[in-house]
Parts: sequence; structure tokens; C-alpha cells
Amino acid sequence: MNDSVGGNISANQPRLNDGLYRAHRALFVLYALLLSLMLLACGWAVMDGASGFGLFPLAMGLMIFGPIATAHGFAARGARLGKPWGRTLSRVVGVLLLFGFPVGTLIGIYILIQTGSNRWHGGEEHGGT
Repeated sequence: MNDSVGGNISANQPRLNDGLYRAHRALFVLYALLLSLMLLACGWAVMDGASGFGLFPLAMGLMIFGPIATAHGFAARGARLGKPWGRTLSRVVGVLLLFGFPVGTLIGIYILIQTGSNRWHGGEEHGGT
């Protein structure tokens, strides 16, 4: 099976932390769509002759949304595989989302609940590393 974040997940590996994986994947897709829309809008502005305007928002968008999308992508993969780094990255992203009141706060709380000791399923428990 191909994982949307990169690389393959073998068929014999268990799929862990499905709710957390789906949340991170949905946010990854959302930020990737935002980046795509910004790219289209900036390209449109440049084609209309606004040369200085078109590049600055694009650069800002890439600097802001690029790392966020990448973090969600890696966190999704780590959560799906039950890796300790996936749990840590998910927690960091969850804490940062707490500052995005009100929707980010709710998503951050959900992520932090899903990475708690009673909800997290590590790969070590299922024969993974």
C-alpha cells in the first residue's frame, strides 16, 4: 500500500492510530491545497502585470504553510506506523495548534488526546520497530 506522505507501507504492517493518521492527513491535504491556491493566485497576479505583488505572498506562503504541511505529513506517517517520533511530532503539532483558537484549539486537543498513553498504539507492541 502506498502512503500519501511518501514511501510504502508493507501489507503485513499493522495500521495503527487510524484516527490520528486521518486528522494529520486531512490537515496535510488542506495546507497543500492552500499552497496550490496561493501559487495559482500569485501566478495570475504576475500574468496581470503585478510583478512585485506576485512573488512576496508566494514566498510567505511557502515559508509558512510549507513546513506546516510537511510536519502534518510526517506526523501522519509516524502515527500510522506507531513510531515514537510520530507520537512526539504529533504532540508538538497538537500543542502548537492550541494557539489557533477556536478550530485549531479543538484539533490540537483531539491530537493530544489521541497521543495519550491510553490511546496511542506503538509499533513495538505489534512487532514493528
